[in-house]
Amino acid sequence: MGIQSTLRRKAGTLYRGYIEPRVTLTVRGRPALDVSTVRTFAEYRQCLESMTKNHARWLRSEWLGGRTDHDRLRGYCGVCRAWTRFAVGHNPSSEFEGRAVPWWRETVDCPACRLNTRMRLSVQLFEDQLKPASDARIYLTEQTTSLYARIAWRFPHVIGSEFLRDGTPRGETNAAGIRREDLTALTFPDASFDFIVSLEVLEHVPDYKAALRECARVLSPSGTLLLTAPFHGGERNLIRARIGQDGEIEHLEPPEYHGDPLSSEGCLCFYHFGWELLADLREAGFREVAAVMCWSPQLGYLGEQVQFVARR
Repeated sequence: MGIQSTLRRKAGTLYRGYIEPRVTLTVRGRPALDVSTVRTFAEYRQCLESMTKNHARWLRSEWLGGRTDHDRLRGYCGVCRAWTRFAVGHNPSSEFEGRAVPWWRETVDCPACRLNTRMRLSVQLFEDQLKPASDARIYLTEQTTSLYARIAWRFPHVIGSEFLRDGTPRGETNAAGIRREDLTALTFPDASFDFIVSLEVLEHVPDYKAALRECARVLSPSGTLLLTAPFHGGERNLIRARIGQDGEIEHLEPPEYHGDPLSSEGCLCFYHFGWELLADLREAGFREVAAVMCWSPQLGYLGEQVQFVARR
């Protein structure tokens, strides 16, 4: 017989002033993903407070309490569907009560699928919560990554692309078989896809609102966008850099560069998004918009994990 967790609660339900995540163990001992869906800034702050309390308790009792391996964290990979030992990177790190802790969002890598926390959660949300049909038409705004390889392995009708700088025309592929697309001017006809998965791309697009409009255009009616981007937890978007009238980049904050699979120089970050992003998505043509939040030590989803789902 399987073990049923005592934390059996409906996700997103307020209880004693906070939102408690549920962990359900199936008959084979596999932890199920539990998702809190929030649609207002007030709901987000309530859910964040609960996640922060749970994470702080775990840090004190498990991580800083010496009950777990700081390099190989035992957990269940929801992508590989197997128990494993996640590899924990410690640089860059954040701080908790004066002690350095990992940047949870970008570490806790599965040795098999090679996906970190954020990527594993995106794949599990996509497959288990959005439930695409086997013949779903899917567009990923990446093509050279382990995440693309995982989704393309399971779903045959997947198109990926990169923002190439090698002279390849938009909509065509280079000698390595990589397709070039510009998220602000996609070459696909209207209603080409049932799903778009765009992870950590939007912050690098100066005209991100045009990119959101293009995503809405190429999605079919009732199509869904799964989106991640740097989210600072405030109400308004933070503009870090912009393109001036002379075409030059104007830095409003210290320049921040993120990893680029096609360039060692990295990619400039123009935005850290706030709750304003949900209004931007509605303005772009999405009918139903929400943030989804998860926290589970058993699944290796630690820290603040916020992703966005928008439906046409």
